[in-house]
Amino acid sequence: SSASFQKLLILVLWTQPIAGFDVASTEQPLVPREVAKIGSNGLFTAPALLDLDRFCVDVGVNKGNVLVPWLEKSDSMFVVGFEANPALYASFEMNAGINFDTPELKKGNGNILERATARYRNFNSRALIVHGAVADEPGYAQFNMGWGFQARHGHAPSDVGSLMDFTGGMAAMGKKLRRPGHEVVVRKLRLESVLRHVPLPPALVWDTLKIDIQGYDVEALYSAGPYLKHFACVIGEFETKGYEVPQGLRTDPAVPLRAAGFVPVKDPRTKKDSHTSWINPDAKAAYLAAPESFHCHTIYDGSFKTAAPFIEAFKAL
Repeated sequence: SSASFQKLLILVLWTQPIAGFDVASTEQPLVPREVAKIGSNGLFTAPALLDLDRFCVDVGVNKGNVLVPWLEKSDSMFVVGFEANPALYASFEMNAGINFDTPELKKGNGNILERATARYRNFNSRALIVHGAVADEPGYAQFNMGWGFQARHGHAPSDVGSLMDFTGGMAAMGKKLRRPGHEVVVRKLRLESVLRHVPLPPALVWDTLKIDIQGYDVEALYSAGPYLKHFACVIGEFETKGYEVPQGLRTDPAVPLRAAGFVPVKDPRTKKDSHTSWINPDAKAAYLAAPESFHCHTIYDGSFKTAAPFIEAFKAL
């Protein structure tokens, strides 16, 4: 029957042997997925193979709140995501193709299995999720699993997490709900270790770099090295309130971003320079030619939920 065939197809897709990075180093993401294949030129093969023309990075995938809509907005995008929290990483990998329905998918025709099959193909071919904590120095570190909304209400083991310890209310909640696995050891890697395998512009438009990793956002910027300058937009939380910040940790995003040529976007509410949203003057012509094709305004709600502030900022350059 058709239903039986669809179930078999999902099973076959899920169990296919797939090649990944053939290295044993904290500098490389050991990801056993087809999308992780690298050609003889040292670059990911997926963009050229699938005729993709756009590239985004999601540092702090969480439950896919940003990454999944990205993939559904553009069918020509290559996305690399990073998630350190083992509970979130495992659940996202398992659910992305089967159960992670969104309103966009539900609008389509067909039954659940058809939608799930389409989602899995979409995710498997164009999204590489790397399990690791992004930091400027590779290695291994203790990771605080944290206690977000989902965990507090019993829906998930954890839905946040940080390389730092929490303070204030989050710390109190952690003590109240503490159970085995609250702290784990995770692998640390630099963004540069993955970005160096991505085709550079003009082969791909390096669209948006989004960073939200609970206090370590600026260290992630530094970890991008010389590749930071290729993105059109950088959007980040860049907040350390609520964490025990280690001495010497760099926390000012303006330093690496300005050094790479970025300028802040004006906050429409305050008319002051934004701390979270930055644009690259080198991308001005491409952005203004097609603002809605970029994903700078698809990260957070609030004053930056439309392209208008970014259009204004690029025009002002």
